[in-house]
Amino acid sequence: MACRAFAAAFVELVMARRVAATCVQEANRDSDINALDAEINAVNDLIAVKCRG
Repeated sequence: MACRAFAAAFVELVMARRVAATCVQEANRDSDINALDAEINAVNDLIAVKCRG
């Protein structure tokens, strides 16, 4: 069950990053993308550790 939650969080973060990357007018776009990248990496690491086949 936790792996499904991690996977859902991962997908939501990737979708949010995609939206942030298309926001040309946003002044803090790069810092937002960097923050999202860090969160994506953290969730990906959790998946790797907690959800091994």
